Amino acid sequence: MELVVVLLLVLINGVLAASELAVVSSRRARLQPRADAGDAGAKAALALTEAPDRFLATVQIGITLVGILAGAFGGAALTTQLAAVIRRLEPLAPYANALAAVAVVGLITYLSLVVGELVPKRLALLNPEGVASLIARPMTLLAKVGAPAVWLLTVSSNLVLRLIGGRPGDESPVTEEDVEHLLQEGTRHGVFAESERAMVQGVFDLGDRNAGELMTPRRRMVALDLQSSDAENRARVAETSFAIFPVVDGSPDRVVGLVTVRSLWGRNRDDTPLDLASAMEPPLFVPESAPVLRVLEQFRRTRTHLAVVVDEYGGVEGLLTMEDVLAAIAGDLDAAGGGDAEGAVRRADGSWLLDGALPAHEVREVLGIAVLPGEEEGEFETLGGFVMAQLGHIPVEGEATATGGWRFEVVDMDGHRVDKVLAAPESAEPPPAD
Repeated sequence: MELVVVLLLVLINGVLAASELAVVSSRRARLQPRADAGDAGAKAALALTEAPDRFLATVQIGITLVGILAGAFGGAALTTQLAAVIRRLEPLAPYANALAAVAVVGLITYLSLVVGELVPKRLALLNPEGVASLIARPMTLLAKVGAPAVWLLTVSSNLVLRLIGGRPGDESPVTEEDVEHLLQEGTRHGVFAESERAMVQGVFDLGDRNAGELMTPRRRMVALDLQSSDAENRARVAETSFAIFPVVDGSPDRVVGLVTVRSLWGRNRDDTPLDLASAMEPPLFVPESAPVLRVLEQFRRTRTHLAVVVDEYGGVEGLLTMEDVLAAIAGDLDAAGGGDAEGAVRRADGSWLLDGALPAHEVREVLGIAVLPGEEEGEFETLGGFVMAQLGHIPVEGEATATGGWRFEVVDMDGHRVDKVLAAPESAEPPPAD
């Protein structure tokens, strides 16, 4: 009979241990749908997660009482009965009490560890929300029955916590790193596709980037000019697939409006000159230091998908479109099935031919470099700027610098601008020029 009682107490200990780990491990995101669907157990589990101090005190009281009772039954009744059996063995008779005590303690310890702790906790980890929903209501009832003791333990533990500098009720906030870790784990287990993880990572990265990093630089701008002939403007529209164009008045620094192809063709027939002035809308100007998320909000508010990026002196630096933002999240939208970043071509020998206007963050992504010297200090924004910063002067073709295990050689200059750079692993022999 005493052995049955001990086994029952060990099982109760297992239920308490499982309940503790299940509630602590349960995710609100999984419990909430159950509760919304009318699962009373899930609602009770959510209530326990919101008051963890009371719940943990209840569990600890239960485990302590079970341990005391199991020890009492095991130490007294079971030891006496087992000692009587051992005395029948004459050589062991003098040591019967000691051997019985050791055997009973060993047995209870083994059962407590395996049946009362390890197995229940493993089961709780396999399905924490299910276990929590199952035992939450009994645990709530137990907390009410032991309310005075629970209150005393809760107050005492909170007092000690304050004495050592803690604040009861504080929870660690969910960080970006936590979400990234979950995404990586989900991708590793096949819950998310790699492309999905990369897109979410792109959204996170977007919060740390500004308009100057994502814009199309001024030298690549395609604009319609009020001072150009009708044929020239029509040719610019026909040669590109853009849906919206900036309108300038003789100079890229004089952006006077934006015009969409739809409004342009809607107001003009093929046999009449383009009336840019009547079709264009006021331009949206943003500083190159503007956070991309703020520019997105301006896009939403103004219902435009193109912004003119200007420097601190008001000079036009480039254009930022909604497509640029989407490309930063999902990759180059023009690249069917993925591929190299725009302005980066991988060669057969493992080296890269890079555009000097390639943004610094894209250089790091392509080459797998953690950080470029001087980037965090804002000394440059492009690969060409990095090379100039490293060399300390405007380079000539053939000059090189090295960092992060890569050798950067200037292979083409466009006036004073670094046009093309050859990046090769430092361990490899310098590749021959094309």
